[in-house]
Amino acid sequence: MHIFFSNLIRLVTVANEFNRMQAKRRSSIEFSLVFVVFFMIGVGQHKNASPQPNFHHNGDENNSNIALSFANTVLFFAAAWIMQWSWRFVFYERWIEEPHSTKFVDLCTVCNISVFIMVENNKGFYLHGKSPYAASADCAAEELLENLQREGNGLTIDRGLDGTSGSQVFNLFVSSVFRRQISKFYNYARPKQGRYFSRSNDDQTGGGEKEKTLLAKFQLELFLQSFIDRQPPPSRDGLKYIVREPLLAERLLNVTPADFRANAEPKCILHPDDNGFLSATFLGIELDLLIHDILTYNVANMAFNNAGVSVVATYLVNLLRTHLRSWFGKKNLSEKSFINEKFLS
Repeated sequence: MHIFFSNLIRLVTVANEFNRMQAKRRSSIEFSLVFVVFFMIGVGQHKNASPQPNFHHNGDENNSNIALSFANTVLFFAAAWIMQWSWRFVFYERWIEEPHSTKFVDLCTVCNISVFIMVENNKGFYLHGKSPYAASADCAAEELLENLQREGNGLTIDRGLDGTSGSQVFNLFVSSVFRRQISKFYNYARPKQGRYFSRSNDDQTGGGEKEKTLLAKFQLELFLQSFIDRQPPPSRDGLKYIVREPLLAERLLNVTPADFRANAEPKCILHPDDNGFLSATFLGIELDLLIHDILTYNVANMAFNNAGVSVVATYLVNLLRTHLRSWFGKKNLSEKSFINEKFLS
């Protein structure tokens, strides 16, 4: 994650919000597991896994079919998931609280910070957070409220990039030239130490490393800002970008734009996509997490043949998964944004 256009306080505010978003979910695993336990144990729906289900059957309940047991589990997990999504989509995110993606983009705009999120070597997301009503976001609360009111009344310029009809979130496809330029800054700040090379005295004391990090951060911000503003105009096509809607085939098949397959040095491409960047967090892979929960429950159920134990095992795996995502996400965010982990919560 690369962040620019910022001072330290606003930078840390946006970084912390993104850090908290990384392990958030729209659905509640606690609700899902309680829902499953209620029907499996309380109502006795685990007997549906028997080849001849009978709620008043008093025989051997261990004689269950694996396929039927799996289908039974999927049914109740899916029902709990659909109920929660319906609640959030139909009511909660319409009348009580805005979606996480909207709140984060609004925060970036208020803080006058734009964000690059790279999920692959040449693919990522760009969040255009340049403030439409002020050159700087460092102002008093009264002035900020006045600016927001002016924006609400349509008295300011549009938030989006030029010619994008207000779009602030984009799928980003970058050229190899752009990626190599980014890598230079990180390699300068944190050079790889070879087995047969020793660090200098400055590096051992930490003084030289701090200076390199500050210089790399400044150069990275300058490069990303000049890339978006096109100032000065780049001389190479690989450092230019175009904004366009994705083609039908690109949207349906989720493939790399044809420009990157046809040209040796293509321009970078921005595709408007309001919620695409959520795929870098748990919020964007809810279906994958649901499938993982279902598989975890069924593996535990095959091992222990007990719904209660299976639910506990699923919850413990969820806690471990969330902890690992938070830990690695925080570490990666600190390294890529040049923010000390002590500032991240």
